Amino acid sequence: MPLLTIENLLAWTVQVGVISAVAAGAFRLLRVRAPGVRHASWRALLVLGVLLPVLQPWHVTTTIIAAATTSLVLTLPSGPVAESALADTLRGHALILALAAGCGARLLWIGLGIARLRRVRRCPAPADPEPIASAEVQQALGTHARVQYVEDLEQPATFGIFRPVVLLPRRVRDMDPSVERAVLVHELLHVRRRDWAWMVAEELVRAALWFNPAIWWLVDRVQATREEVVDQAAVQLSGGRRPYVRALLEFADTNTITAAPAFAERRHLFARITILCEESTMSVKRVVAALALVVFAVGAMGAASVAAFPINGGEEVIIAPAVQDPAPPPPPPPPPPPAKGKAKPKPAQPRDLPPPPPPPPAPRRAQGEHGKVVQTPELIRDVKPQERLDVAPATDQMPPPPPPTQPVRVGGNIKTPGKIHHVPPVYPPDAQAARVAGMVLLEVRIGTDGSVEDARVLRSIPIFDQAALEAVRQWRFTPTLLNGQPVPVIMTVTVNFTLE
Repeated sequence: MPLLTIENLLAWTVQVGVISAVAAGAFRLLRVRAPGVRHASWRALLVLGVLLPVLQPWHVTTTIIAAATTSLVLTLPSGPVAESALADTLRGHALILALAAGCGARLLWIGLGIARLRRVRRCPAPADPEPIASAEVQQALGTHARVQYVEDLEQPATFGIFRPVVLLPRRVRDMDPSVERAVLVHELLHVRRRDWAWMVAEELVRAALWFNPAIWWLVDRVQATREEVVDQAAVQLSGGRRPYVRALLEFADTNTITAAPAFAERRHLFARITILCEESTMSVKRVVAALALVVFAVGAMGAASVAAFPINGGEEVIIAPAVQDPAPPPPPPPPPPPAKGKAKPKPAQPRDLPPPPPPPPAPRRAQGEHGKVVQTPELIRDVKPQERLDVAPATDQMPPPPPPTQPVRVGGNIKTPGKIHHVPPVYPPDAQAARVAGMVLLEVRIGTDGSVEDARVLRSIPIFDQAALEAVRQWRFTPTLLNGQPVPVIMTVTVNFTLE
């Protein structure tokens, strides 16, 4: 599963939203009004929200693969799985294009704002000199910025890092000197704090994470509290709250310039004036206690949100050691030698036969009574009969041995039988809810008719064992023939449970 998914983005958005809501509620409940504390806290929360996917543990789906040394690996149907993988890939590409398009549009908007500031900066300045108070205020603040009046500018703006420029609307010259001083002090404080660089960095973060509304809200809180910090310092340097509040009200309804800190925005104006008018201050102990409570609340709710809406870190594949097939049984021992005295006569070999008997002597001629010659046969000697050796005629083909009664193991000349009936395993609901995947290794005995007579687990994943056994016992295979006769066989089967 790819890491960049809509589900992960939504989970991240919810996590940052919960943290931001808890922090805002804690600040309101504990009545934390110190602008510096609030600004530092919101900036820290923005950093936490951006780094939250890196800091939290990701939920990883574990797949256990048991490697087998033999035979047959059977998995769930691959068609829907392959289609699901292709659909995930296409959705991932479409999501990347959408994120890139949104980021590009936001960066273009920021670039147009910076280009407008550069164009305004190059405009010929009016003949009016810089304010008289400019040198005094810059000396007090230690700044060296160029102050320029612009005819068509609606809001004061600060621009630049190494050569900063304070851009003031032309109508500021017609205001009360105390109001003009308040506006000038406000903008020069931004120059001293280098707030324009911070604001550009925050806008880049908002552009990159434009899809996350919680990040937008955090950036807005950081920029609003920055103005509250500058307001508090500007009141002390400008000479009072009244002229400063008048300056805020003068520019409340005017349009702001993109990529520049806004002097006054109506949506933040009420909160800024309320903080300026409050006289109460928080002691150091109260600030520390409030921050400790805020950190505790944010940490507790952040951990709860991470547990409730985890980010899916993909799939982890664990390959278990290979399972060796059981060793074949040893050959039967040779038969014991026969007892003495009962030895079976050993068949005579051709080389052991005795030499043939000599030919019978020729008959002798004897003379009879009347002078005739008669032939008398030689007496036949008593010769013991020799044992006969019956030798079968040699043939090229031996008769086939009878089929074995014990099952044979698949391998070598014994081919893997083909499966003719498949029953897919039922994915256990508990494993599917926990997003657990894995492979179960079984040893099955297939009868002469192709049915599974017995099955046992060699490599166990307890949550999948029963489902794998129930499915495999319903499979049927083609009978395995040995010398033309069906024989029972034993083979190893791997059943794969994969999340779609």
